[in-house]
Amino acid sequence: MDVLYYWKDCESDLRDGRIGYFRSAKDKLEELQQRCPDDIWVVKTPRGRKGQLQLLGRLVWADSPTTKVVAAPSDSLIHYRPDHPRSVWFDEEVAMQHLEQVTAWLRTRHPSSIKANFQGGNGQLALEQTASLELRRLTAGWPSQPFADAIESKKR
Repeated sequence: MDVLYYWKDCESDLRDGRIGYFRSAKDKLEELQQRCPDDIWVVKTPRGRKGQLQLLGRLVWADSPTTKVVAAPSDSLIHYRPDHPRSVWFDEEVAMQHLEQVTAWLRTRHPSSIKANFQGGNGQLALEQTASLELRRLTAGWPSQPFADAIESKKR
């Protein structure tokens, strides 16, 4: 099982060094943790492309913090491994070329999340094995780079 996460604050999180975790609702986090996820697929709406979704990358799930956390101890957080070899950032140009395909896939798989504009738990979705395999097939030929390298280049 994998997770799909709508990363609304991607740019500010990267710029401000909030790496290795995402905020989550406590009940949603518990639901996802019980299913032992492998990877987190991150998406966002690109600027000026309302209604479309860009697949940013795939990150390896972690059960505990792997980086310094800048959050209150009471916050519920999804953790990931930014330095893991399987944590990748997809080439943005290629990802932008596939906006329609990714958006159509999400509309088919999770229409209620799109209608809810990915608010709250609608932005943190469990992906069954067939859905994960579909995303892996879709992105199999996409150029990518290690997530940690992508972060460093975005900070500059």
